[in-house]
Amino acid sequence: QSCARPLSAAVLGDNARLAASAQALKLYSATLGAMQVAMIAQRIEHGAREGSLLNPVVAVTLLGAEFHRAEAELRKLI
Repeated sequence: QSCARPLSAAVLGDNARLAASAQALKLYSATLGAMQVAMIAQRIEHGAREGSLLNPVVAVTLLGAEFHRAEAELRKLI
């Protein structure tokens, strides 16, 4: 999963879909050992569920940057 779904949900203001997408990304990332991605995704998930995420688009953009950094590191291992 990439950050396309969470970004789409953030742009549309769909907190339920944003929380679900962030949760899925959190689980996948943690499984792969990309803990920084998992931690950012968890913050987004909780913020979206609670309605306390101040700027979802910025949060998901930061998540995307970390996701791509982690993806590049993982690719070096395979």
